[in-house]
Amino acid sequence: MDAQTQAREDLAAIRRLMEGGQRVVNHAGPHFVAWGLLTSAALVLTYVLGRDGDARLISWMWAAAVGLGWLASIGLTVSGVRRAPVSSASGRLLGGLWIGTGVTLTLLGFAGPAGGALHWSGLTGVLAAVLGTGFFATGLVAGSRWIQAAGGAWWAGSLFMLLWPGPHGLLVTAALTLVLQTIPGLVLMLRARRAVAVA
Repeated sequence: MDAQTQAREDLAAIRRLMEGGQRVVNHAGPHFVAWGLLTSAALVLTYVLGRDGDARLISWMWAAAVGLGWLASIGLTVSGVRRAPVSSASGRLLGGLWIGTGVTLTLLGFAGPAGGALHWSGLTGVLAAVLGTGFFATGLVAGSRWIQAAGGAWWAGSLFMLLWPGPHGLLVTAALTLVLQTIPGLVLMLRARRAVAVA
């Protein structure tokens, strides 16, 4: 096989990966919405309860929000596999990326402050940086510039919160979650419904 043929095959493989990634991302909307609503609500409640609230109550609230988020993701994944049991390289890649991102966020969010490795005032900036990586990588795999831009916006928010840490980071993260995750998730859900209607 000559270099030109190899280059054409490589480009075709990359194109297939990106097209598969776009299909996977179009069906990721419910995951984005579920996690977006749960975490933005928990962030706002943490801000409200943070001054006079019981730290144990806040911890239990986060355990419930994250637990419900994981249950929602598992349920959505199982129902998605039942509807479309064909597995693609893009689906496995993006699924692995977001499982890894979720586990990293969960470890940082719970173990970091509990062990004293991360102070609560800067935690939102660290978590936003991890989300930026997840969104940017997803945008690259799916060939989606707006998802890459969402990753960049998460990183910008992270930079702000790391340079100016404090309780306001909770509200900044809640706003970023609604604008960069929940609303795009709703858009992706509408796009997936339209694709089903056309098919």
